Amino acid sequence: NGIKSPTGQELSDLIAKKFLGDTYINNDLNYVSELAISESSLYNVQKYIYDIFSEFKAGEAHMSIPLFSWHSIFTTNYDLLIEDAYSNIKDKNQTIVKFIKNGQKVNDAMREKNSLMYFKLHGCISEIIDENLPLILTINQYIDYQKNRSNLFERLQSFSADYPVIFVGHSLADADIRATMKLISQSREN
Repeated sequence: NGIKSPTGQELSDLIAKKFLGDTYINNDLNYVSELAISESSLYNVQKYIYDIFSEFKAGEAHMSIPLFSWHSIFTTNYDLLIEDAYSNIKDKNQTIVKFIKNGQKVNDAMREKNSLMYFKLHGCISEIIDENLPLILTINQYIDYQKNRSNLFERLQSFSADYPVIFVGHSLADADIRATMKLISQSREN
């Protein structure tokens, strides 16, 4: 659709304007999110994020992802761009099976021949009702990032020992991703 989704700072500013006022523009996403949740509610903030990100559709680069065969895909993005790309490509090599929390039965879900494990480490806008599985936005959520998601991060670490890791992202600013990448690096050294 030609419109790019907001960066972390742009999202922070949108949340600030919606829930806190212009005084909080240019602050960190985690700080603004924590205040916005306090002023409103977790659900209201996450619903607002859903409203923002649900408007975006897969772009040309996203549409090329389903043309390759992958062992697995991990993302920290909340959006549905990968899901959109896979649903709109007819000649895809694989069909994604999304995992967002502990307790999802990987072996049962992966029974189809061309299934692709797709892990959403920071949550997904399609799952914003469960307060025990929030979008990772605040400092406390980063501290507790493995709560109800530890299996996803363990799979990332485990798979990285046997498969190449391609990081595509804006930055490695997320503390949980930096910690996981450090663990991956250490496991490869051993």
